[in-house]
Amino acid sequence: MDGLRLPPLIEEVLDSTEVSSDLKTGEDTMDDQTTEKEREKAEMEGGEKEKEEKEEKSEEEELEDLRAQILHLLLELEESRDTSQKHEENSTELQGLLEEERLASAHQAEAFTRQIQCLQAQLCSVQQEMEGAEQQKLELQEEVLTLQQAVEEYELETVTLRAEIAMKSQRRDEDRRREGDVEQLKKEFAILKSECETLKKVNSKLGERLQVLQRTSSSGVEVEEKEDGGIQTNIIGGSGSTCRLVDVCIQKNISFDGKPLTPTSLSSGFSDSLSLREQLKQAEERAEQLQRQCDGVRTELRELQNLFETSQKERDELELELLRCREELEKLTEERQFCTESAVLSLPFLGMIVIMAVLWCWWSELAS
Repeated sequence: MDGLRLPPLIEEVLDSTEVSSDLKTGEDTMDDQTTEKEREKAEMEGGEKEKEEKEEKSEEEELEDLRAQILHLLLELEESRDTSQKHEENSTELQGLLEEERLASAHQAEAFTRQIQCLQAQLCSVQQEMEGAEQQKLELQEEVLTLQQAVEEYELETVTLRAEIAMKSQRRDEDRRREGDVEQLKKEFAILKSECETLKKVNSKLGERLQVLQRTSSSGVEVEEKEDGGIQTNIIGGSGSTCRLVDVCIQKNISFDGKPLTPTSLSSGFSDSLSLREQLKQAEERAEQLQRQCDGVRTELRELQNLFETSQKERDELELELLRCREELEKLTEERQFCTESAVLSLPFLGMIVIMAVLWCWWSELAS
Protein backbone atom coordinates (compact mmCIF):
# COMPACT_ATOMS: atom_id res chain seq x y z
CA MET A 1 0.00 0.00 0.00
CA ASP A 2 2.76 2.42 0.82
CA GLY A 3 4.88 1.46 -2.18
CA LEU A 4 1.94 1.62 -4.63
CA ARG A 5 0.03 4.82 -4.27
CA LEU A 6 -3.52 4.54 -5.63
CA PRO A 7 -5.63 7.47 -6.82
CA PRO A 8 -7.53 9.35 -4.19
CA LEU A 9 -10.99 8.31 -5.40
CA ILE A 10 -10.09 4.71 -5.27
CA GLU A 11 -8.60 5.24 -1.85
CA GLU A 12 -11.73 6.94 -0.63
CA VAL A 13 -13.88 4.17 -2.03
CA LEU A 14 -11.65 1.65 -0.44
CA ASP A 15 -11.73 3.61 2.78
CA SER A 16 -15.49 3.76 2.68
CA THR A 17 -15.75 0.07 2.02
CA GLU A 18 -13.37 -0.61 4.84
CA VAL A 19 -15.35 1.66 7.15
CA SER A 20 -18.58 -0.02 6.16
CA SER A 21 -17.06 -3.41 6.69
CA ASP A 22 -15.72 -2.25 10.01
CA LEU A 23 -19.16 -0.93 10.95
CA LYS A 24 -20.73 -4.22 9.97
CA THR A 25 -18.26 -6.15 11.99
CA GLY A 26 -18.78 -3.78 14.92
CA GLU A 27 -22.54 -4.19 14.70
CA ASP A 28 -22.15 -7.93 14.56
CA THR A 29 -19.95 -7.86 17.62
CA MET A 30 -22.39 -5.59 19.42
CA ASP A 31 -25.25 -7.94 18.63
CA ASP A 32 -23.23 -10.87 19.88
CA GLN A 33 -22.38 -9.03 23.07
CA THR A 34 -26.03 -8.12 23.69
CA THR A 35 -27.15 -11.71 23.18
CA GLU A 36 -24.47 -12.96 25.52
CA LYS A 37 -25.48 -10.43 28.16
CA GLU A 38 -29.10 -11.40 27.80
CA ARG A 39 -28.19 -15.02 28.18
CA GLU A 40 -26.12 -14.29 31.22
CA LYS A 41 -28.95 -12.27 32.70
CA ALA A 42 -31.38 -15.10 32.02
CA GLU A 43 -29.04 -17.59 33.55
CA MET A 44 -28.53 -15.37 36.56
CA GLU A 45 -32.24 -14.92 36.97
CA GLY A 46 -32.80 -18.70 36.64
CA GLY A 47 -30.08 -19.42 39.22
CA GLU A 48 -31.53 -16.85 41.58
CA LYS A 49 -34.95 -18.38 41.16
CA GLU A 50 -33.57 -21.84 41.84
CA LYS A 51 -31.73 -20.53 44.89
CA GLU A 52 -34.87 -18.85 46.13
CA GLU A 53 -36.86 -22.03 45.58
CA LYS A 54 -34.21 -24.08 47.38
CA GLU A 55 -34.12 -21.59 50.23
CA GLU A 56 -37.89 -21.67 50.49
CA LYS A 57 -37.86 -25.47 50.50
CA SER A 58 -35.10 -25.57 53.15
CA GLU A 59 -36.95 -23.04 55.27
CA GLU A 60 -40.12 -25.10 55.06
CA GLU A 61 -38.21 -28.25 56.02
CA GLU A 62 -36.58 -26.45 58.93
CA LEU A 63 -39.97 -25.18 60.06
CA GLU A 64 -41.38 -28.70 59.94
CA ASP A 65 -38.38 -30.00 61.90
CA LEU A 66 -38.78 -27.25 64.45
CA ARG A 67 -42.47 -28.04 64.80
CA ALA A 68 -41.71 -31.72 65.33
CA GLN A 69 -39.02 -30.87 67.89
CA ILE A 70 -41.39 -28.51 69.69
CA LEU A 71 -44.04 -31.24 69.87
CA HIS A 72 -41.46 -33.71 71.17
CA LEU A 73 -40.29 -31.21 73.77
CA LEU A 74 -43.87 -30.54 74.83
CA LEU A 75 -44.40 -34.26 75.32
CA GLU A 76 -41.19 -34.51 77.33
CA LEU A 77 -42.30 -31.55 79.43
CA GLU A 78 -45.57 -33.28 80.23
CA GLU A 79 -43.74 -36.47 81.15
CA SER A 80 -41.26 -34.57 83.31
CA ARG A 81 -44.14 -32.79 85.03
CA ASP A 82 -45.79 -36.13 85.76
CA THR A 83 -42.54 -37.60 87.08
CA SER A 84 -41.86 -34.49 89.16
CA GLN A 85 -45.32 -34.76 90.67
CA LYS A 86 -44.69 -38.41 91.44
CA HIS A 87 -41.31 -37.57 92.98
CA GLU A 88 -42.89 -34.85 95.07
CA GLU A 89 -45.52 -37.29 96.30
CA ASN A 90 -42.83 -39.88 97.06
CA SER A 91 -40.71 -37.28 98.82
CA THR A 92 -43.64 -36.28 101.01
CA GLU A 93 -44.26 -39.92 101.83
CA LEU A 94 -40.58 -40.45 102.56
CA GLN A 95 -40.46 -37.39 104.76
CA GLY A 96 -43.36 -38.78 106.74
CA LEU A 97 -41.64 -42.14 107.02
CA LEU A 98 -38.38 -40.46 108.03
CA GLU A 99 -40.14 -38.53 110.75
CA GLU A 100 -41.75 -41.74 112.00
CA GLU A 101 -38.39 -43.54 111.88
CA ARG A 102 -36.71 -40.66 113.68
CA LEU A 103 -39.29 -40.84 116.43
CA ALA A 104 -38.90 -44.61 116.62
CA SER A 105 -35.11 -44.33 116.60
CA ALA A 106 -35.29 -41.72 119.36
CA HIS A 107 -37.38 -44.08 121.47
CA GLN A 108 -35.00 -46.94 120.64
CA ALA A 109 -32.02 -44.76 121.50
CA GLU A 110 -33.51 -43.98 124.90
CA ALA A 111 -34.17 -47.68 125.48
CA PHE A 112 -30.67 -48.55 124.24
CA THR A 113 -29.07 -45.96 126.50
CA ARG A 114 -30.86 -47.49 129.47
CA GLN A 115 -29.81 -50.95 128.39
CA ILE A 116 -26.26 -49.76 127.82
CA GLN A 117 -26.11 -48.26 131.30
CA CYS A 118 -27.31 -51.55 132.76
CA LEU A 119 -24.84 -53.46 130.61
CA GLN A 120 -22.00 -51.14 131.60
CA ALA A 121 -22.72 -51.90 135.23
CA GLN A 122 -22.74 -55.59 134.37
CA LEU A 123 -19.52 -55.12 132.42
CA CYS A 124 -17.79 -53.69 135.44
CA SER A 125 -18.73 -56.76 137.46
CA VAL A 126 -17.77 -59.00 134.57
CA GLN A 127 -14.40 -57.27 134.23
CA GLN A 128 -13.73 -57.88 137.89
CA GLU A 129 -14.63 -61.53 137.42
CA MET A 130 -12.46 -61.63 134.31
CA GLU A 131 -9.49 -60.31 136.26
CA GLY A 132 -9.97 -63.07 138.81
CA ALA A 133 -10.37 -65.57 136.00
CA GLU A 134 -7.18 -64.31 134.33
CA GLN A 135 -5.29 -64.81 137.56
CA GLN A 136 -6.67 -68.33 137.77
CA LYS A 137 -5.79 -68.77 134.11
CA LEU A 138 -2.18 -67.73 134.73
CA GLU A 139 -1.94 -70.16 137.61
CA LEU A 140 -3.44 -72.91 135.49
CA GLN A 141 -1.08 -72.06 132.63
CA GLU A 142 1.87 -72.43 134.97
CA GLU A 143 0.51 -75.78 136.10
CA VAL A 144 -0.07 -76.78 132.49
CA LEU A 145 3.51 -75.80 131.61
CA THR A 146 4.81 -77.96 134.41
CA LEU A 147 2.60 -80.79 133.25
CA GLN A 148 3.74 -80.29 129.66
CA GLN A 149 7.35 -80.45 130.75
CA ALA A 150 6.59 -83.65 132.63
CA VAL A 151 4.75 -85.01 129.61
CA GLU A 152 7.69 -84.12 127.36
CA GLU A 153 10.02 -85.92 129.72
CA TYR A 154 7.75 -88.95 129.74
CA GLU A 155 7.48 -88.77 125.96
CA LEU A 156 11.26 -88.76 125.73
CA GLU A 157 11.32 -91.76 128.02
CA THR A 158 8.68 -93.47 125.91
CA VAL A 159 10.68 -92.70 122.77
CA THR A 160 13.79 -94.18 124.32
CA LEU A 161 11.79 -97.17 125.52
CA ARG A 162 10.34 -97.61 122.05
CA ALA A 163 13.81 -97.48 120.60
CA GLU A 164 14.95 -100.05 123.14
CA ILE A 165 11.90 -102.16 122.36
CA ALA A 166 12.72 -101.92 118.67
CA MET A 167 16.27 -103.00 119.43
CA LYS A 168 14.93 -105.82 121.54
CA SER A 169 12.54 -106.84 118.78
CA GLN A 170 15.49 -106.86 116.40
CA ARG A 171 17.36 -108.97 118.90
CA ARG A 172 14.36 -111.26 119.16
CA ASP A 173 14.32 -111.60 115.41
CA GLU A 174 18.02 -112.32 115.52
CA ASP A 175 17.39 -114.84 118.31
CA ARG A 176 14.69 -116.46 116.23
CA ARG A 177 17.04 -116.58 113.30
CA ARG A 178 19.68 -118.02 115.57
CA GLU A 179 17.18 -120.56 116.87
CA GLY A 180 16.47 -121.50 113.27
CA ASP A 181 20.20 -121.69 112.66
CA VAL A 182 20.55 -123.78 115.81
CA GLU A 183 17.88 -126.15 114.60
CA GLN A 184 19.65 -126.39 111.26
CA LEU A 185 22.94 -126.97 113.06
CA LYS A 186 21.30 -129.63 115.20
CA LYS A 187 20.03 -131.33 112.09
CA GLU A 188 23.46 -131.05 110.51
CA PHE A 189 24.97 -132.33 113.76
CA ALA A 190 22.67 -135.34 113.70
CA ILE A 191 23.53 -135.93 110.04
CA LEU A 192 27.26 -135.60 110.77
CA LYS A 193 26.90 -137.88 113.75
CA SER A 194 25.24 -140.53 111.62
CA GLU A 195 27.94 -140.03 108.97
CA CYS A 196 30.63 -140.34 111.66
CA GLU A 197 29.11 -143.58 112.89
CA THR A 198 28.91 -144.92 109.36
CA LEU A 199 32.53 -143.84 108.77
CA LYS A 200 33.58 -145.56 111.99
CA LYS A 201 31.86 -148.74 110.85
CA VAL A 202 33.49 -148.43 107.43
CA ASN A 203 36.82 -147.74 109.16
CA SER A 204 36.51 -150.86 111.27
CA LYS A 205 35.60 -152.91 108.22
CA LEU A 206 38.52 -151.45 106.28
CA GLY A 207 40.86 -152.19 109.22
CA GLU A 208 39.74 -155.80 109.27
CA ARG A 209 40.20 -155.99 105.53
CA LEU A 210 43.70 -154.48 105.82
CA GLN A 211 44.66 -156.99 108.47
CA VAL A 212 43.51 -159.83 106.23
CA LEU A 213 45.41 -158.39 103.27
CA GLN A 214 48.54 -157.89 105.40
CA ARG A 215 48.35 -161.48 106.59
CA THR A 216 47.96 -162.77 103.05
CA SER A 217 50.80 -160.57 101.77
CA SER A 218 53.23 -161.51 104.59
CA SER A 219 52.83 -165.26 104.16
CA GLY A 220 54.89 -166.31 101.10
CA VAL A 221 53.84 -169.91 100.68
CA GLU A 222 54.29 -172.35 97.87
CA VAL A 223 51.43 -174.79 97.50
CA GLU A 224 51.47 -177.87 95.35
CA GLU A 225 48.33 -179.65 94.47
CA LYS A 226 48.81 -183.25 93.77
CA GLU A 227 45.45 -184.92 93.78
CA ASP A 228 43.32 -182.23 92.31
CA GLY A 229 46.06 -180.88 90.02
CA GLY A 230 46.63 -177.84 92.23
CA ILE A 231 48.07 -174.65 91.02
CA GLN A 232 51.66 -173.63 91.94
CA THR A 233 52.52 -169.99 91.39
CA ASN A 234 55.64 -168.07 92.11
CA ILE A 235 55.23 -164.33 92.45
CA ILE A 236 58.64 -162.72 92.16
CA GLY A 237 59.14 -159.41 93.92
CA GLY A 238 60.82 -156.50 92.27
CA SER A 239 63.49 -154.27 93.61
CA GLY A 240 63.76 -153.37 97.30
CA SER A 241 62.62 -149.81 96.61
CA THR A 242 59.15 -150.86 95.43
CA CYS A 243 58.66 -153.59 98.18
CA ARG A 244 56.12 -155.56 96.25
CA LEU A 245 54.97 -159.08 97.08
CA VAL A 246 57.13 -162.00 95.76
CA ASP A 247 55.40 -165.29 96.45
CA VAL A 248 51.76 -165.76 97.22
CA CYS A 249 50.23 -169.14 97.49
CA ILE A 250 46.59 -169.52 96.83
CA GLN A 251 44.90 -172.30 98.61
CA LYS A 252 41.62 -173.83 97.73
CA ASN A 253 39.65 -173.24 100.83
CA ILE A 254 41.08 -169.70 101.71
CA SER A 255 38.59 -166.96 100.74
CA PHE A 256 38.18 -163.14 101.20
CA ASP A 257 34.73 -161.69 101.58
CA GLY A 258 33.25 -165.09 100.69
CA LYS A 259 35.18 -165.36 97.36
CA PRO A 260 38.13 -167.70 96.59
CA LEU A 261 41.55 -166.08 96.27
CA THR A 262 43.26 -166.09 92.88
CA PRO A 263 46.55 -164.55 91.68
CA THR A 264 44.73 -161.73 89.96
CA SER A 265 42.68 -161.13 93.10
CA LEU A 266 45.88 -160.94 95.17
CA SER A 267 47.43 -158.28 92.93
CA SER A 268 44.19 -156.35 92.96
CA GLY A 269 44.01 -156.86 96.74
CA PHE A 270 47.36 -155.12 97.19
CA SER A 271 46.14 -152.10 95.24
CA ASP A 272 42.90 -152.26 97.25
CA SER A 273 44.92 -152.20 100.46
CA LEU A 274 46.68 -149.02 99.37
CA SER A 275 43.37 -147.39 98.42
CA LEU A 276 41.87 -148.58 101.69
CA ARG A 277 44.69 -146.93 103.63
CA GLU A 278 44.03 -143.67 101.81
CA GLN A 279 40.32 -144.04 102.51
CA LEU A 280 41.11 -144.67 106.17
CA LYS A 281 43.18 -141.51 106.35
CA GLN A 282 40.43 -139.53 104.66
CA ALA A 283 37.83 -141.03 106.98
CA GLU A 284 39.93 -140.13 110.04
CA GLU A 285 40.38 -136.57 108.77
CA ARG A 286 36.65 -136.34 108.05
CA ALA A 287 35.86 -137.65 111.53
CA GLU A 288 38.19 -135.05 113.09
CA GLN A 289 36.53 -132.27 111.05
CA LEU A 290 33.09 -133.49 112.10
CA GLN A 291 34.20 -133.59 115.72
CA ARG A 292 35.47 -130.01 115.46
CA GLN A 293 32.22 -128.91 113.83
CA CYS A 294 30.25 -130.62 116.58
CA ASP A 295 32.30 -128.82 119.22
CA GLY A 296 31.75 -125.48 117.46
CA VAL A 297 28.02 -126.13 117.22
CA ARG A 298 27.87 -126.98 120.91
CA THR A 299 29.66 -123.75 121.84
CA GLU A 300 27.34 -121.73 119.57
CA LEU A 301 24.34 -123.44 121.18
CA ARG A 302 25.58 -122.48 124.63
CA GLU A 303 26.15 -118.86 123.55
CA LEU A 304 22.70 -118.67 121.96
CA GLN A 305 21.09 -120.08 125.08
CA ASN A 306 22.85 -117.46 127.19
CA LEU A 307 21.76 -114.67 124.82
CA PHE A 308 18.18 -115.94 124.85
CA GLU A 309 18.09 -115.95 128.63
CA THR A 310 19.50 -112.40 128.85
CA SER A 311 17.06 -111.14 126.18
CA GLN A 312 14.15 -112.71 128.08
CA LYS A 313 15.23 -110.94 131.26
CA GLU A 314 15.57 -107.59 129.46
CA ARG A 315 12.17 -108.10 127.84
CA ASP A 316 10.52 -108.65 131.21
CA GLU A 317 12.19 -105.52 132.60
CA LEU A 318 11.07 -103.42 129.62
CA GLU A 319 7.50 -104.67 129.90
CA LEU A 320 7.43 -103.63 133.56
CA GLU A 321 8.80 -100.17 132.65
CA LEU A 322 6.21 -99.80 129.91
CA LEU A 323 3.38 -100.63 132.28
CA ARG A 324 4.66 -98.07 134.76
CA CYS A 325 4.96 -95.38 132.06
CA ARG A 326 1.45 -96.11 130.80
CA GLU A 327 0.02 -95.74 134.28
CA GLU A 328 1.82 -92.41 134.76
CA LEU A 329 0.64 -91.13 131.36
CA GLU A 330 -2.96 -92.06 132.17
CA LYS A 331 -2.69 -90.18 135.46
CA LEU A 332 -1.27 -87.11 133.70
CA THR A 333 -4.01 -87.13 131.04
CA GLU A 334 -6.70 -87.38 133.71
CA GLU A 335 -5.17 -84.47 135.65
CA ARG A 336 -4.90 -82.40 132.47
CA GLN A 337 -8.55 -83.02 131.56
CA PHE A 338 -9.64 -82.09 135.08
CA CYS A 339 -7.63 -78.83 134.92
CA THR A 340 -9.12 -77.83 131.55
CA GLU A 341 -12.66 -78.58 132.73
CA SER A 342 -12.19 -76.53 135.90
CA ALA A 343 -10.76 -73.64 133.86
CA VAL A 344 -13.74 -73.67 131.50
CA LEU A 345 -16.22 -73.79 134.38
CA SER A 346 -14.51 -70.96 136.25
CA LEU A 347 -14.72 -68.59 133.25
CA PRO A 348 -17.67 -66.14 133.46
CA PHE A 349 -19.71 -67.47 130.59
CA LEU A 350 -22.60 -65.15 131.40
CA GLY A 351 -20.30 -62.15 131.06
CA MET A 352 -19.38 -63.22 127.54
CA ILE A 353 -23.08 -63.45 126.67
CA VAL A 354 -23.62 -59.92 128.01
CA ILE A 355 -20.74 -58.59 125.89
CA MET A 356 -22.21 -60.21 122.79
CA ALA A 357 -25.60 -58.61 123.55
CA VAL A 358 -23.97 -55.17 123.87
CA LEU A 359 -22.22 -55.61 120.55
CA TRP A 360 -25.47 -56.69 118.90
CA CYS A 361 -27.31 -53.60 120.25
CA TRP A 362 -24.52 -51.33 119.01
CA TRP A 363 -24.57 -52.95 115.59
CA SER A 364 -28.38 -52.60 115.28
CA GLU A 365 -28.14 -48.95 116.33
CA LEU A 366 -25.54 -48.26 113.65
CA ALA A 367 -27.68 -50.03 111.06
CA SER A 368 -30.70 -47.86 111.94
